[in-house]
Amino acid sequence: MNASPRAGPRLTIWLTQTGEPLPLVPGARHYRAAMLAGVLAARGHDVTWWASAFSHFRKAWTFPSDTTSWTDTGVRIRALRGVGYTRNISPRRLLDYRLVARKFRDQAPHEPRPDVIVTAMPGYDMVGEAVRYGWAHDVPVMVDVRDQWPEIFADPLPPLLQPLGRAALWGETRIMRRGLAGARAIVSMSDALLDWAVGQAGRERSVDDRVFYPGSHAMPSSAAVPSARLAKALDRAAGRLIITFAGTFGRVCSPLLLVEAARRMRGDNVHFILAGEGDHLPAVEKAAAGLDNVDLPGWLNESDLGVLLLRSSIGVSPALSGSDRPFFPNKIFGYLAAGLPIVSAFPGEVQRVIEEAGVGCHYSGLDGLVEVLRRLVADGDTRARMSAAGRRLFSERFDAACIYADYADHVEHVAAAGAAAGRARAGS
Repeated sequence: MNASPRAGPRLTIWLTQTGEPLPLVPGARHYRAAMLAGVLAARGHDVTWWASAFSHFRKAWTFPSDTTSWTDTGVRIRALRGVGYTRNISPRRLLDYRLVARKFRDQAPHEPRPDVIVTAMPGYDMVGEAVRYGWAHDVPVMVDVRDQWPEIFADPLPPLLQPLGRAALWGETRIMRRGLAGARAIVSMSDALLDWAVGQAGRERSVDDRVFYPGSHAMPSSAAVPSARLAKALDRAAGRLIITFAGTFGRVCSPLLLVEAARRMRGDNVHFILAGEGDHLPAVEKAAAGLDNVDLPGWLNESDLGVLLLRSSIGVSPALSGSDRPFFPNKIFGYLAAGLPIVSAFPGEVQRVIEEAGVGCHYSGLDGLVEVLRRLVADGDTRARMSAAGRRLFSERFDAACIYADYADHVEHVAAAGAAAGRARAGS
């Protein structure tokens, strides 16, 4: 990753989020905030990451209490303990996030003042506290919007009840909107999500509002040795084309429909490897029971994920529900890095990108999924063209080494602009 020397002064930078401190979680160094923190620290800046002491991924405590720690990349961690939670969408998760945000509010004034704050949403309550601190201490705040909280909490309700659910969340929505309205800059992971965020802030896009896609790292030139559990799945797939899903088995991106596609394609020369964990894992395991063309190797570390993607022929990004929201699944960037033709159910920006670049196909429903998969399985020339186009698209737009260098440049720019505005106010 590009860690070019900073052009300006050494900065004190805070990253705040109510999720866990990912640089300390094995296999999680390539998540968005971890990559940004790593680039900023490598440039010589003093980076402090305010985060939860609770692991969202493992649903366990990373630290038993409020803790200050350091990563091997020089990032200082301020981990704050909330109450923990067992379900991703739950009142207890909201309570946990609120407590972490309040601890940040109480402890932040006792720290050296930063030059800029980059705060992630969700949770919007931490965003609100970061913006409150910024206004009080003349510090520019950037909000990195990654999801449409709290609106998405109404999505699991029946359609007729969703308006009532959103109305019940009005107080939470007001907190979110105030935080966005007070930010100097809003950044996000897609154009559609950025449009939503600046709309919630009650304004148009400014020159400091930017899109930084999550991206992915380039694939190694050759695959590593797979772990025993992945090797077993690959052995069962020997001689067949591998159709892959790699991600969280959640409400939006559940691979449950892929299991049904596998059932219909039992006589075809394909094998489905669905890698990951999440709330929908039990349902996927139950549906896949007895299918000899499906393997569930669980959550894969970075090395195993690279092996799987390099051995696969097609990458699928399925949508079980909620795909009408502006959502750009992270898995797509990994598929592009590996040169996999992409089969996706996500409309809007995702569909436009994959179809305009010629890197994959959009589908709708089970019949459409099976039809697209069979067409690609039968047409090796099309798969080869999509693979080459995908690698080009990745190198031009979605290589994390370039994305996070640009993101770090923007953080430095916002800090410098904030400092200049502060000097102008002081001189007036």
